[in-house]
Amino acid sequence: MFVRKIGDKIDVVSGCLEFEDEDVNILDLIAKNMDGGKDSIEKRLKVYGKENHVDDAAV
Repeated sequence: MFVRKIGDKIDVVSGCLEFEDEDVNILDLIAKNMDGGKDSIEKRLKVYGKENHVDDAAV
């Protein structure tokens, strides 16, 4: 879940890390706002045994 304030409204975006549609890309959103960005996500994917890696084009 990602929560942010836009103007005087609260915006909540949730979904699995791989979720993407025309309005939101969860992976991109998290990578841009998480300490360590794309590198931290790569490390977590390796810990969990995921073969997928963060694509530079997506971040």
